[in-house]
This record gives sequence, C-alpha cells and structure tokens, in this order.
Amino acid sequence: MIFRILFKYILGYVNISVEGYYIERFINTCISKGIFLWNVKRDKSTYMRANVGIQEFKKLKQVAKNTKCKMSIEEKKGLPFAMHKYRKRKMFFILIIVIAISMYGTSKYVWNIQIEGLDKISTEEILKNLEESRTKCWDSEVKDKYK
Repeated sequence: MIFRILFKYILGYVNISVEGYYIERFINTCISKGIFLWNVKRDKSTYMRANVGIQEFKKLKQVAKNTKCKMSIEEKKGLPFAMHKYRKRKMFFILIIVIAISMYGTSKYVWNIQIEGLDKISTEEILKNLEESRTKCWDSEVKDKYK
C-alpha cells in the first residue's frame, strides 16, 4: 500500500473534493471501476476529500457525472507538478545531477583510516601491514593489467 502511494507521488496525484448527496455511490463506483482513492476524509454527510492519481482522475470525471456529484481539485502534488513549477530552472536540475554523480564517484574510495583503542598491537604495526597489503594488491592489479 505504501509503495503504491509512493509510486503515485512519483507519477503525480491530485487532492480532490467531492460534494453531493450520493457520496457513497461515488465511492462504490470508484471501487468497482478500479480507481484507487486514498486518504479519504468525509467532513460532512455531503462533502468528502480524497487523493487520486492523475491517470485515474480522467475516469473520475465520468463517475462524478453519473453520480451527480460536484468534483473539484484542491491541490496538485507529486514530481510532475514540481518539475513543471521549476521548468525554467534547468541549471538547478543539471547541478543536482552533477552533485549526485560526484557523490556516487567519491563514495567508491576510502579517504581516511583512523585506528583507535588498540592495546596489544601498535598503531604503527597496523599501518605498516596495511601499506604492505595495499602495495601487494596494487602490484597484482598492475601485473594483471599488462599481461
């Protein structure tokens, strides 16, 4: 259920309000047609609010017409609406992509090693062994590369 709602956020959804005497019939028709409504809140006997995906919103217009309910959009949410809001800021999105790629690239390397809390083995001995293993690994990679 949570994955479905998250997927709807990625594709976009609208927060609608429905007003009419046949709210129950409206909900039942939505269920029978496979229209997924979530976060359904009924404020009065003739008024309710719910969220629905933008693909299913087109089907919902016909359902509202058949059940004699008045439907209106309260809010538009999701990535498509956010992208539309910032469509003129192309450098912003390019910068986000560059930052994501650089974070991915720098996360592949070990940048710093700290050794703490050792009583039986000295820090210098561990660093010496670490350096030896690094050079052995490096030498084997170079040999394999140039064979």
